[in-house]
Order: sequence, then structure tokens, then C-alpha cells
Amino acid sequence: MVSFGVAPAILTYQAILHPLQPGYVRYIGLGIAAIFVLCGASRLARFNMLNITTHFVGVPITFAGGLLALLMFFRTMLPWYIYPVSMVVLAFLMVSTFKVAKLGK
Repeated sequence: MVSFGVAPAILTYQAILHPLQPGYVRYIGLGIAAIFVLCGASRLARFNMLNITTHFVGVPITFAGGLLALLMFFRTMLPWYIYPVSMVVLAFLMVSTFKVAKLGK
């Protein structure tokens, strides 16, 4: 939970969303980061409850957190609005019921 949920959310918030605007607009970025973490926790809880060996239900938190952390390498090349949009989309995909194939067996 901490490695793939909290850490990428705090990293993105501190580097991109926090210095973005003064005042109450910062709280929108904090809310987006909190939604990402909460959806990741929900995803992990569902993973522990389901016993499916053929596929994942929703995007795994390891992929979502890893992609969000990977995007931070490109923060000087990408526009700022890519980060909140990607956080919201990844949060939605984590709690969605889309079937994602497992790699390997």
C-alpha cells in the first residue's frame, strides 16, 4: 500500500500539484492524491478477497503506482495537467471491473 499507493501520490503531489496554485486550489490536488490512495487501498482489499487465478479484476496497484512514478521522470517534458488526469484515470481503472490478463501462467 505504501510503496505503490502512498509514495507515488505524495511524490506527484509535492512535485507537481502542490506548487501549482496558491490557496484552495492546492486542496484539489491533495484530494486527487487522496483519491488515488483510497482507490489503491480498495483495489488491494478486493484482490485479497477474490480468489481468481486467470486474470485481475481492475488494474493492479503495482502497475498504477509504477506508471505514476515513471511519469515523474518526464516532469520537465510533460505539461502539468497530465499528472492529475493520469491520477484520476488510474484510480478509476484500479477500482473498475475490467478484466486484465495476468502475465505468465
